Order: sequence, then C-alpha cells, then structure tokens
Amino acid sequence: NQFEQNKGPVLEALRRHLPNGPGGMLLEVASGSGAHCAHWASELPDWRMQPSEVRCSGLRIYPVLNN
Repeated sequence: NQFEQNKGPVLEALRRHLPNGPGGMLLEVASGSGAHCAHWASELPDWRMQPSEVRCSGLRIYPVLNN
C-alpha cells in the first residue's frame, strides 16, 4: 500500500528538517488513519506525535502517541 511505500522516505525527510535537540511536538496535518504518525512515534522517541484527524463516530480522538 501507499503507506508502506513512502513511510521510509517521509521519515528521512522529517529527520533532515527537524531541529537537533530535545524533541518536541509534531503535528501531522490531514493524518487520515494516523499510520505515519504511529510510525514516526516509534522511530523518533524524543518527539510527541499529534495526528490531526478526529473520528466522527463519538468524536473519539486517536490515542496519544508517545506519552
């Protein structure tokens, strides 16, 4: 699928552009399923990930990644 094809290149682009240092909060706009956000959370442990999508059924927000 498309996520599997581009998860590596997207992560490498992020690593080139994220500042060095203690990490911070990263907002994924138009996150859809949140698959990229979940992948980044496992690869960038110093960063907190926040997907932008909200599930309409019951307005449940996707689980917070990286406490």
